[in-house]
Amino acid sequence: KPMKQEAFLLLIKKKLGATAVRYTGRSGSIKHVAVCGGSGAELIGNAVSKHADVMITADLKYHTFQDFEEKILLVDAGHYETEHIVLPVLAQKITQILKHNHHLGKVFTTKHSTNPVHIF
Repeated sequence: KPMKQEAFLLLIKKKLGATAVRYTGRSGSIKHVAVCGGSGAELIGNAVSKHADVMITADLKYHTFQDFEEKILLVDAGHYETEHIVLPVLAQKITQILKHNHHLGKVFTTKHSTNPVHIF
């Protein structure tokens, strides 16, 4: 369901637990979303060619924002913020693989934030 840009940015912050997001690009309705956890600047061209309205990733440079501001809404939601949310899914998948292969190993995910970046 299409969303307005401001509502979309608020949703991203909430879902990722991000204190802030950096963004640039054309405004308008958001319908098609491209996502790359962590640093994904090299994939922005692919998102544009697939007609994504927005690309969510991290670690974007100033000039990357400049280069694409007329083509796509870029959202830099933070490296940690775009990666930590997949840990429970990965842990479950690894547990299934171990069980399937009759291994007795256990998989643990940290309950503590390991993000070295703080926003003041």
